[in-house]
Order: sequence, then C-alpha cells, then structure tokens
Amino acid sequence: MRRHAETLAQALSRMRKDNPRRPIIFVAHDLGGIILKWALVICHNQSLASKGELRDILVSTHAILFFGTPHSGLDSTSVLEAINRLASAYMETTDILLKDLRPHSSELETIQSLYLAASENINSIFFCAEYATSGIGNREDLNVSYHSATISGDRKATTTILHANHRDLVRFSSKEDDNYKTIHHHLKDYVDSASAAVQEKWITEDSCRSAAKGEVISQEMIVAKPCPPVSRSYVERKEIQSLITQKLLPGSVQDQLRSGFGSMVPASVG
Repeated sequence: MRRHAETLAQALSRMRKDNPRRPIIFVAHDLGGIILKWALVICHNQSLASKGELRDILVSTHAILFFGTPHSGLDSTSVLEAINRLASAYMETTDILLKDLRPHSSELETIQSLYLAASENINSIFFCAEYATSGIGNREDLNVSYHSATISGDRKATTTILHANHRDLVRFSSKEDDNYKTIHHHLKDYVDSASAAVQEKWITEDSCRSAAKGEVISQEMIVAKPCPPVSRSYVERKEIQSLITQKLLPGSVQDQLRSGFGSMVPASVG
C-alpha cells in the first residue's frame, strides 16, 4: 500500500506544479481512503528544509470525506477477496494486501498512528453505511463496521451514518436523495471555508520552512495574537497573592515588592 501511496503523492505533486497552494478537498471511498492516508503521511514526513513539493499537498489539504474506509480492517475473508478483486482492476495487488487489511494488522496500526499526527490540521468526516451490501451466491454480506469506518482520536473529525449499503454510499438516485443532501451540506461547508483556512496554514508553513533553512523570517509572516479580553468579573484575592509571592519568589524580590517596586497579581476564574 505504501508503494501505491507514494505513486499517488508524486502524481498529485506533478498535477499541481503550476498552482501548488490551491486548496484540496479529498473524497475517498473504501480502500482508497487508506492509500490516501499513507500518501499524506509521506507528505508530512518530507523535510521542512527540502523543496517541499510533497508537503505542499499536505498543507493545502483542507478536508477529507471518507466513505466506508476500513481504517481498522475487515474480518470477512470473502469480503477481503472481493475488495482485492475490485482493487486489482485499478492497481497491482497481492495476497500481502489482504493480510494488511485484516483487523489489528501492523500495517493498519502504523498508518493509524502516523496519520493522526499528519492530519492534525485537516478536517475529516467519516460516512458509514447503515446496511450491509448483500453478498452474491455463498459470499458473505459486505459491511464495514462503524468502529472500523472511523478513526478514534481524530479531534477534528465528524461521523455521519448514511441510509445506504457500502456500495451505494457514493451512489444517489437524484439531488433530492437525503444522502445526497447530507453530503452536499458538508462538502459545501468545506468548500466555503477552504480558501481562508488554507491561506492561514500557509502563513505558518512558510514561517517554519524559513526557520528550518536558517532564513530571516519576514515580519509579514508573523501573525500577531490578539490581546485577551478585559475581565469585568475579577475578584482580588490578597491572601492567595501573598501565598504565591512567598512560595515562588526569593526573599530579596519579595522585599522589593513590599517596597513598591513591583507587583504580581494572580489570575482569577471567578
């Protein structure tokens, strides 16, 4: 899977060479979601001091819509074989791929761990199927469980169940389809916010790259933080202030404070 992910990352970089900072929103179904995660991990691992062609992809990625991606693997052997046949129509696959897609495989656990760090500034939504896809003949039904279709620990993720089976997660009868409306709502929200969000990410990335290369950081790259709001509910606590002063400051400084050369006011929460 890593080999396919490297190919994907390099292909995206070539396609975007004329506009590498254009915002990206990925839509990934099934096994494609795992390949995409590996690709973004590869982009994340590129050095800040390099040309950054692959990091460009990661920084420009605003959101990902995952449809039935088996992040934690699949239990069914027949389903794994079916996925392998489907994937082989688009890429070279082997039995190793089947092993890597089983629950608790070292490959999936590695991807999961690395991806959480790489996707810290990426919005994700996990679409899960409510129904199983009926099997053909003696084959088992195809279903990616709710647990496997989500990523535990992704703090910027949203999970939504669609009234469809695994195959029809990305198929809609019309624009009036409830599933279509749900996906359209989330996708439009990401599109509307992508430009400003990615631009802000690039300000931070440019600053980090300059620092990694030993370059002087332009004042335009430094984003000033707003001052905290004035508290109108502050309650002075002289006893706590005195205790903090005694515990944290040496005697000479305490004498200066008592003489009026300075003061220390504790933060108040109420």
